[in-house]
Amino acid sequence: MIKTIIIFFITGVFLIGQYPEGYSLNRFDSFEFPENIIQSGLGSNSIRHIRQGSDPGLLFIATSAGLGYASTDGDISIFSFNADSVSMPLGGNPALDVSGDDIAVSGIIHVEAAGEVQPAGTGIGYSSDGGITWGFKPQPIDPGGADSPLYLTTEWGGQNITRLAVTTEINNVSYDVAIAGDFIYSASWAGGLQRFRFKNIPPGEEGEDANPWQPIPLPMDNDLQLFCGYIDTDNYELNPRDPDDGGSHNHKGFSVYAIEDTLWVGTAGGINKGIINPDGCIDWRHFNALQDGFSGNWVVGFDHQLLSSDDGTEFIRLWALTWSTGGVEYFGLSYTDDGGDTWNTVDQFDEINFKVYGIYTDDDQVLVAADEGLYLSYDGSHWEKFSHPAESNGEILLAEEFYACTYQSHSQTVWAGTSDGLAYSENLGMDWEVIRFWEPVDQSGSDEDRFYAYPNPFYSKSVNTFGGEHHARFVFHPEAGESAEITIFDFSMNKVVDIKDYIQAGSDVEFQWNCRNDWGDIVVNGVYFCRLKSGGET
Repeated sequence: MIKTIIIFFITGVFLIGQYPEGYSLNRFDSFEFPENIIQSGLGSNSIRHIRQGSDPGLLFIATSAGLGYASTDGDISIFSFNADSVSMPLGGNPALDVSGDDIAVSGIIHVEAAGEVQPAGTGIGYSSDGGITWGFKPQPIDPGGADSPLYLTTEWGGQNITRLAVTTEINNVSYDVAIAGDFIYSASWAGGLQRFRFKNIPPGEEGEDANPWQPIPLPMDNDLQLFCGYIDTDNYELNPRDPDDGGSHNHKGFSVYAIEDTLWVGTAGGINKGIINPDGCIDWRHFNALQDGFSGNWVVGFDHQLLSSDDGTEFIRLWALTWSTGGVEYFGLSYTDDGGDTWNTVDQFDEINFKVYGIYTDDDQVLVAADEGLYLSYDGSHWEKFSHPAESNGEILLAEEFYACTYQSHSQTVWAGTSDGLAYSENLGMDWEVIRFWEPVDQSGSDEDRFYAYPNPFYSKSVNTFGGEHHARFVFHPEAGESAEITIFDFSMNKVVDIKDYIQAGSDVEFQWNCRNDWGDIVVNGVYFCRLKSGGET
């Protein structure tokens, strides 16, 4: 049956997001989008964001290999948008925002530059009709590229502001995006905070970009505020370099979040609250962890709840994912109930230095995806950890870190995303269903039946880590009733280990290897060969 020898690479290559890419499972039917713009399954098992669409049964899913969606009413159907058919940014999706029928998603790839592998932004894809049609905006690069002057001027609030030119996509990655009115805002490390108009674009003059990127000044590191029309232009410089090079950590954008006419921006230098004026200019107030009480100045995300006090007064609770930049700072989850005047942290998370990657809130509860698992709270003070997603047949998410989460209130379903796939529970984690994607291996018994390993290439010390072990997976399609075993050899064809235990994954079989040899030692990086014996054949 199986006549293929797989060469299994274990290397030190730093992959996009360090996670597997390019798996699809051809088992779903579509009814949400035109067939010419979608393809079956997700592009990757590495899930970065899960956002709800305007339809409560529709989820948009950002992965390390492109944007997908899940239709969850009735049978679950999962598809990806075909980058060849719609205007999507290349690579993975570090950012995704969905507001009604408006969608914005950013792209990232890794390129070699100056002898190192560096992240590079690939632009913004956007839709204003729920994903049926898409526009594309390239990453903001100043005219002239490498030949551009080092510093430029930009008009802001009737003043000319000096700013560092942005001349390359390298390190110019939109790590977060936010939709506010007719604008999409982008938070980038090297590109700072910028925006462009994606709806109701006025006609431009011939030869002009009718919806150009607009750099937005933020307070410098030592500034507590920055008001339109009152900037000290002799001493102000918009510069996302390190302070030693004349820049400001607070100009390095990592998160952006909109609540009506208020914009919240997280940087490597704290939190910024912006009030958007009718003319589009923004007045800023700058908060710092050491002075204002949140856990750390590296701020990577926001969400909010609309709550009521004991006397019935409504207020907004803003949550911030606050990471440490060193010193006395620490990783945690912070919040404010008074628009930033005072900040609090979650005591339960403070004790274990929690690194929170994703958050979902509604009026009643808060879900948190963190490096220690998935947590739920109804009051923001007491938190319960979900059971780890595992099915009764042995299928399990081989990842301890959770990156994304959401809750569908109409179906009472919790969704979670990791580097090893999706999971959902309809009873608050008592039972889980695991969804993972791979190329179909069942070719109806032909010589084309497949046997393969993933992640491949594989770096054993950084992916699919669970319970202190690192894992690789092997998938093939057996004939009914056949037994099977895999033997792994090193490059000198010395036997490393025999693997005989497997689980049934639908009609296919999946082996799992903890990357250890017969003596229990973790194997070194290199090239390995895998031999499958099944049904009397090799």
